[in-house]
Amino acid sequence: YEDHEGVFAQAGSGTLFLDEIGELSQNLQVRLLRVLQNKTIRPLGADRDYRINCRIVVASNQDLEKKAKNGTFRADLYYRISQMTIQIPPLRKRREDIHPLTLYFIREVNRNEGLFVRGITADGIKWLKKQTFKGNIRELRHLIERSCLDVEKGGYLKAEHFHNNNSVSVKQEETIEDSLEFLTYKEAVESFEKKLIIQRLQKYNYCKSETAKSLQLASRTFYDRCKKLNLLKMEKKS
Repeated sequence: YEDHEGVFAQAGSGTLFLDEIGELSQNLQVRLLRVLQNKTIRPLGADRDYRINCRIVVASNQDLEKKAKNGTFRADLYYRISQMTIQIPPLRKRREDIHPLTLYFIREVNRNEGLFVRGITADGIKWLKKQTFKGNIRELRHLIERSCLDVEKGGYLKAEHFHNNNSVSVKQEETIEDSLEFLTYKEAVESFEKKLIIQRLQKYNYCKSETAKSLQLASRTFYDRCKKLNLLKMEKKS
């Protein structure tokens, strides 16, 4: 109704953030385009337009340029909102942001749920940095929110809390590039070597002699590497 302030009016001379704009229907895209072009709105039930003076910031996880080209997003609206574009890499490509984001979400859940979680341990951060986070920041936030509920009052988030609340989509399914990104040189080499040996053991039905032969390693050398990597007890599961 006319006396009910919509989001544009509530924004005043500030900033209005519109998330997931790629999901707008064609009808809403037309209406938004009209607002951006004319800088006016007409509240429901009103008989005149009102000027707006807010900054519009939009976000989308879709390729809007591609959608505009194939006709699933209005090209005129795309060019109107893309005057200044910032490409933000996925969370797995900027793992240095995981720690400060986690601390922010802990403070947020403390405030919203009346909890008292002091922070997160080193092993907790290490575990988080190994995840792919295909759902990006939203996935991290939901994981923190769920896991904080299991922390005793005045305690810290630990890796064990994440294991208890791990969703199907948050698994260690990293590419070699992703999984080695935050390791030292020595850790990276051992990580790759361990994955390679495990995969080859599985391929040769856990036969160590055949595995060593496929890797062109002497049996003694292969034994020593498996011992160092704690793989000697690996065997076929029944």
